[in-house]
Amino acid sequence: MKKIFILTISVFLSFIINAQDVHFTQHFASPLTLNPALAGNFNGNYRATAIYRDQWRGVVNPGFISVGTSFDMRVKLFKRSRYADAMGVGMNFYTDRLSSSGYTANQINLSGAYHKSLNPHGNNYLSIGFYGGIAQRDANFDDISFGDQFNGVNGYTNPTSEELPDNNYTFADFGAGVFWSYSPSNTSYFYFGGTIHHANRPNISFDQEQNIPILPRFTGHLGGEIPFSRNLAIVPGINVSSQGSHLRLNSGLNVKMMLETNALYLGAWVRPVSGLDNGIAIDAAMFVAAFDFSTARVGVSYDLNLSQLSGGTGHGAFEISMAYIGQYEDDNVSCPRF
Repeated sequence: MKKIFILTISVFLSFIINAQDVHFTQHFASPLTLNPALAGNFNGNYRATAIYRDQWRGVVNPGFISVGTSFDMRVKLFKRSRYADAMGVGMNFYTDRLSSSGYTANQINLSGAYHKSLNPHGNNYLSIGFYGGIAQRDANFDDISFGDQFNGVNGYTNPTSEELPDNNYTFADFGAGVFWSYSPSNTSYFYFGGTIHHANRPNISFDQEQNIPILPRFTGHLGGEIPFSRNLAIVPGINVSSQGSHLRLNSGLNVKMMLETNALYLGAWVRPVSGLDNGIAIDAAMFVAAFDFSTARVGVSYDLNLSQLSGGTGHGAFEISMAYIGQYEDDNVSCPRF
């Protein structure tokens, strides 16, 4: 019975992990969870970000809460060289919490990246990055009832003879990414990148003597900014993730409107997904709004659930994010602005 219980819990939680794995609609507000090659990939000396996501409220109460923070720095190299190479270092932390089951996932990563300038103009870069982290999983078994606890009358009040595993464990997690960006002008840019997460296939079983690995997750992302006039541009993007038999695609575009020295973004995205026997279905429509100050950004988004869970998910998913770039440098370094 113990092995059946451990297997059931591990499979259930592995489904949660695979379904929820580092997933933010505003991926631009959590760059280090998207791709470690984005560490230090911005116009400035340092960057701080924070994002909050609330989803599945209505299916579970108070919902599935995700919080992410990051801090990274950009360091210029070879100042006397014609090529403006740079390196980036950063740290990010995120936590997922499903209070109704007492399940919590925490992870902290260290990222490093090298940004190789492909020409003397500083507008064409190829970056490679790596991350290493420590993850912790925790679950509350107190609310789980077994058959031997039934008192024969009105409830499960007797003690259980089941031997339960430890309710928390930790594991190491490693991954890598590449990223290319090109900015032909001060008002346009293009990029694409790819990442592998969980390259070491860590064991996610609560009974560490059993090996239930989390599968590697492969992510590809591409996009850019295309100006239509001095004050108007479109910012399209595609973000696709594959993990085992599961596939998730975020695609859409934001409209950028310049307001003197600031910018307003309004956008709509769609998320098709596929799983074991479900084929391809539209999981959600996503609506995004963001406002750029000179060195900061505030963003909000809402996921409108279009899947079979839509009748019970209530408020869908809501996100709010903030980002700040310190000591901004207004040069022609090609860095994605999403």
